[in-house]
Formats: sequence, structure tokens, C-alpha cells
Amino acid sequence: MPINTADLLFSAIKETVAGTTPTTGTRLEIPVKTDQAPPVRTTAQIEDETKRPNREGNAAASGHAMTEWDLSMASRGGALMDLLIESAISGTFAGTSPVKAQGGTVDSTFTVVSVLKSGTSGNALVYEDAGCMARSWSITATAKEGAEVQFGILGTKRTEKTSDNSLTVTKTPANAVRHLYSDVSVTVAGQTLAYSSLEFATEQERDVRVVLGQISASDIYTTGKRKTTLTLKAYRESFAVNALANAVMSVSFTIGTTGNGYKVTIPAAKLMTPTDELDASGLLVALEFEASYDTVTDTGLVIEKL
Repeated sequence: MPINTADLLFSAIKETVAGTTPTTGTRLEIPVKTDQAPPVRTTAQIEDETKRPNREGNAAASGHAMTEWDLSMASRGGALMDLLIESAISGTFAGTSPVKAQGGTVDSTFTVVSVLKSGTSGNALVYEDAGCMARSWSITATAKEGAEVQFGILGTKRTEKTSDNSLTVTKTPANAVRHLYSDVSVTVAGQTLAYSSLEFATEQERDVRVVLGQISASDIYTTGKRKTTLTLKAYRESFAVNALANAVMSVSFTIGTTGNGYKVTIPAAKLMTPTDELDASGLLVALEFEASYDTVTDTGLVIEKL
């Protein structure tokens, strides 16, 4: 029987050894949207420049393989979101009142289990993509709509199985409800503005490391620097915010509620020159911030659990 897209199931398991799927631990449901495709296994092509008779040549050879996944979900709190955020920012949630994580250098990996077809042992179709790491995380929130999150995920090893992973899936708890536009609150340098949309993004330059003697990528490395941006659009009511252009300030927003949300703070955010935009509902001012290193917090990004 053909596979029904409505039956695809996804889950994640935090790894203790990078690239190795754990046999113990917590397997967390990934509550994807209805149009979410499975992770894609890509293979690099190595061109063959050999020239053959009659202007022919040889076909390209297959090089290193890796997994790529653009994951899009409704925004919510919970253990799965914690796992993905930690991987994206290379930080770890710790402490009390508040529990927080910040952009750092502690990389973490996880395995994505994609159940394409459920069934008894020998009759199921399952991908296990190990050694996965989030290289980007973004949040979008627009008035009248639900908030969405996106993660760009990179992985190293894939195993094709005909039986499901032995760990039982921990379902998303009922209290981890999706975040709506009404669950978003923004704080910018004491400004009192009416915001219509928010776009937050943070990413690290990551790629797979390839070594001699094996076809799959060995692991994932990070280079360059973390880039964190926040774009806010507010209704234009005065020129007060224009005076903040090129200034560095702390900017934060909360999304969700206590026990089911986060506070995102960019402690040293530089505001680019505000620009006007026209919307059917009114004249907007677009505020674009970019994170800089903050000497007090020793980072450019702090995430707190509500």
C-alpha cells in the first residue's frame, strides 16, 4: 500500500554520544504541521572530467551523504522545544528563577526518528537520522495569527529500518498549547509602541565534516560567528524611535505563558535606521536589530523559560 502523508510521524531523542542513537532516554514527539516533509538525504556529486570517444564522458560519482531538514511548527513550550533551542544556540538550560540558556559553545546533537509506515517488526518503514544539530532557529508572529517556529537541521548518519525505535514516544503535553499573537509582548528601550509583527532569527555557520575512508559525513563543525537579528514592525505614532538609530540597547520579547513559553533577550542589540512601510491597516515603522557581544552577560543572546 502507498504511504499516506497523514500517517507520517516524527520524534527526537537527545544524544549522549554525538552520532549515536541512544537506546535509553526520552523520545519526544515532534508535532509537525500537516505539510511537513521528512528529512532529506542528500549526496554530493563529484564530477568526472574524463573525456571519452565521440565527445562523451563519464557520469558523476556520488560523494559524501548528509541529512537536511527544514522543520516548521507552531510555536509552543516544552521539552522538545528546549532540546531544539539548546542545539541551535549551543547553550544549556540551567539554574532556577529563571531557568535560562544563552548563546555559547556547548554543541548538542539528537536523533530524528521518522516513521513513514507503522507496523510490526519487519513491516514498518523508519528513518533514523543520527548526529543531527540545529543550525538555525527563527520565530515569526503576526497580528491575528498563530506564532510559528522554524529550525534548519543538519545530520550526519541515516539508518533505514523495518522496525520502529524501541523507545516509547512521549507525547506533547496538553498544557503545551500553541502560542498566538496575543501571547507576544515586546520591550524596546522604554518605547510604548503597538507592534503588528515580529521576526526573530539566530543562526550559526555549520557544515558536515568529511574524512577519507567513509561515505557519510563524520560529524558537524561550526565556523564564523553566530548571527542574531530581530525585526519588529510597529504603527508609526511619532518620530521618537528614530532617535535611537545606531544605538545599542537591550531588546526583549516574551512568547507564551508561565510554564509554556520563553523570554528572548538580545542584551546588546544595535538598531539600524528605522524605515517606513505602508500596510492596509496603517503606516508602519520597521525596526531592525542585530545582536552584538555583551560584556556583562558574556553572550549576545539569552533565553529564559517563563
